[in-house]
Amino acid sequence: MTVYQKATKPFEKEFAQGIRVIGVKCPMWIWGNWSFARWLEQNVDTDDPFLFVSQELALSKKIRRAVAVNHGICWNGDKPWYKKWLNRPLQYRLITRLRGIICVDTNYINWCHAELPIIGFITVLFFFICFKNTKGQSVSM
Repeated sequence: MTVYQKATKPFEKEFAQGIRVIGVKCPMWIWGNWSFARWLEQNVDTDDPFLFVSQELALSKKIRRAVAVNHGICWNGDKPWYKKWLNRPLQYRLITRLRGIICVDTNYINWCHAELPIIGFITVLFFFICFKNTKGQSVSM
């Protein structure tokens, strides 16, 4: 398994047998996500399955077998209007391109219902409740 991540300096490190981490040099702010996507398109097999642990990293048009994780909607807070306005097409693009988005809570799903005029998009969004029972065993709902 290979993990690709944004980095201020390029690196490659083997952490355990079969687990490799590659740091891709690109800006650490939001525009670096586009650089990261272009690097992936040029350096990996885009037919491989991908799991993006931050959905905003899933910007490649060439990577079609991808699922991403949404960690919440911090961008919907007290931000200038233009940032919110620019975010709508980005979220639309992510929802319509990814095979699925795993949501850590229901905030993103609710935001999509309110802000995006997409019919049938809900089949892309997944929310799992997972907790430990009294015996300490993980239980998913």
